[in-house]
Amino acid sequence: MKALRNRVYRILDGDRRGDTSKTLCDIFLVTLILVSVGAIIVESVTWLSAGYEEYFDWLELVVVGVFTVEYLARLWTAPDLPKYILVPPWKARLRYAVSPLALIDLAAILPFYLAFVLPWDLRFLRLFRLVTILKISHYSPALVTIGIVIRKESRSVFGSLFILVVLLIVSSGLMYILEREAQPDKFGNIPEAMWWAMATLTTVGYGDVTPVTAGGRFVGSIVMVLGIGVFVLWTSVFAAGFMQETSRRNFVVTWNLVAKVPAFSTLDAGRISDIAQLLSPEVVPARYTVIRRGEIADAMYFVISGELEVDTPQELYHVHDGQFFGARGLLDGGPRRATVTTITECQLLRLDKRNFHHLMDAEPDVRAAIEAAAGAAIDIG
Repeated sequence: MKALRNRVYRILDGDRRGDTSKTLCDIFLVTLILVSVGAIIVESVTWLSAGYEEYFDWLELVVVGVFTVEYLARLWTAPDLPKYILVPPWKARLRYAVSPLALIDLAAILPFYLAFVLPWDLRFLRLFRLVTILKISHYSPALVTIGIVIRKESRSVFGSLFILVVLLIVSSGLMYILEREAQPDKFGNIPEAMWWAMATLTTVGYGDVTPVTAGGRFVGSIVMVLGIGVFVLWTSVFAAGFMQETSRRNFVVTWNLVAKVPAFSTLDAGRISDIAQLLSPEVVPARYTVIRRGEIADAMYFVISGELEVDTPQELYHVHDGQFFGARGLLDGGPRRATVTTITECQLLRLDKRNFHHLMDAEPDVRAAIEAAAGAAIDIG
């Protein structure tokens, strides 16, 4: 059972690369999510809902059935999640059940089952299945990144939100004082004035409520400018957070790739970290020419995964995981001696000419390994 649970976990939450079952499962569930949301939207059209009610009911039954199985499977495999690996299985499942993603999954199926328990007509609860679209966060790294950024920048985000609330209260209070006599129907109390303040601070400007007194227009002008400033501040917080998270992810990915290269395997973590900043990961498709014979050497490449064909005037051979190519041209300063083409999709680390010479000067061990390979004709130009 434990082996089966681990297999189910890998299909639902494992690494998609190299696992066809995981890829097919993701495609199926994402397609079902989109179909479900599309059906809810179409069902809101009265004549379609009345004419095809039976089909919508069957689709709902299938969708809810599949998502129920998925929810229970995720709950069952929660102990295999890395963050719960050290806690008892029951506690892991409890913690997962109250996590945001699990609550979204539950909200997508709960209205269907409530209709069998509660005595009222709850067909309107079908609309709550629109939250199904949020289930895509299981399969979208971008949405996961948004959650990470919000969590890490929570202090800045709530600080900006507090400023907005203060401006909302102060501006609506001032407009109540300045406009209540001129427009008692629109600024008769502070809550009513808040509608104008929110529309102005957010720069939406519906125009249904506008100040008419000189003082009100003056305050309104200031509120407009302050509203732009608040949202610029909010935007900058998120932009900075996204840049930091993207840079961190790219660095971690590159660091892990560098650590797999045999030429760097003897280096400590600090030196690998320094080298990771010099290398840029590239994923190239099959039958792609990475370097061409006769062109000027501008970079060397380390092969992380995949297979490439090396075509030299003397022979034709292949390079695989852990090997590198392109250094001889940088060492000699001459043109390329071979054409290198990918046979399969390849994951490479690119080291450009300037960083290559910096690495050769800073890491004697790496220099010796690369020069030995080039001298033994393992490397090509």
